Amino acid sequence: MIKHPFIISTKTYSQILIGFCVLITIVFWGMSIYLDPIEGDLTRIGGLSENSFGWTKSQPALAAELLNNSPLADADVAVIGDSFSATFVWQTRLVQAGYKVNTAYNVDVPWCSDLGDLLRQSGFTGKYVVIEAVERLFQHNLNNQCQKSPTYKTLNIGLSAVPPVNREIKHSLLDSGTNFGVGWNLKAFFYDLFLYAKSKSPTPELISIDKVRLYNLGDCRLFSNKLCQLGLFWSEDFATESFRSLDRVLEINKNFEKNGIQAIWVVVPDKSTVYMDYGAFRKNPYVNIWNELGKHPELNALNYAEMFKRQAQITQDFYLPNNSHVGTVGYLFLGDTILKTLQHLSDPRP
Repeated sequence: MIKHPFIISTKTYSQILIGFCVLITIVFWGMSIYLDPIEGDLTRIGGLSENSFGWTKSQPALAAELLNNSPLADADVAVIGDSFSATFVWQTRLVQAGYKVNTAYNVDVPWCSDLGDLLRQSGFTGKYVVIEAVERLFQHNLNNQCQKSPTYKTLNIGLSAVPPVNREIKHSLLDSGTNFGVGWNLKAFFYDLFLYAKSKSPTPELISIDKVRLYNLGDCRLFSNKLCQLGLFWSEDFATESFRSLDRVLEINKNFEKNGIQAIWVVVPDKSTVYMDYGAFRKNPYVNIWNELGKHPELNALNYAEMFKRQAQITQDFYLPNNSHVGTVGYLFLGDTILKTLQHLSDPRP
């Protein structure tokens, strides 16, 4: 009987199959070593590797006992904020200075014209409230949140953890936090190759990848990651509607005044605003929110865009390279500015 030249034995077939599986395992393991665990919100939504965009410079240490949330009835300062406040990090500067602070998430508190009334009805007896929102969502909060029921829900401090001093790196095939599967790893790996080539380009351009945008900043002064020439931004930064809700701010502020509450308006600039020119690559005409608020002296509203721009130029990883949020150093800077405003309101003498 003549054997067909293309027919292989069961033993050989099994060896080839095992060898192929071993090869795939080695490749997958190698990728899990190259691609660090996903930590940043921008690397996650953009399908990019932490190996290239994860921060490498240490952040300030923070004492766990400073992360607390006083009951609203006991608080000197009520904070109504978004994810920049939900970490409780910038509030540690106020706590350290002796203020009792209560923080609520702005999705749980309606931004209605009678927000001051709601605070008093909910048991707040203090004199100060901090209204905080990131630039791209500030107008959205003003115009869309008032449809909710008039309740006041305090954040759970258990949702927060002490921010790490150094970014944790794990290299394990069995670590489920390392990646989102073979397909995701392959995509991130090839994005890396593409972006390394783009980082060498002498001509700055806005690069679009999935839900993120990248811009060649020219050097590595601002970020500590491996692809430090490229600033990583959320695509939603560039699609924000033009600001036209100043009257709403004034209406809410007047209600605070009626209730004997002094409001501090904190509009945190988008990461793209800090590291790029005002309005760069924006879909809609750009209106500077801080300039609009600054036209009304009755509003306690500092120009956080200008302050953040200056500080980011002298502080590496002021915003984290893999994230749309500031690092611990940025949160503490924010806390210092709010503390100074509070101290000035408490004692306005020069």
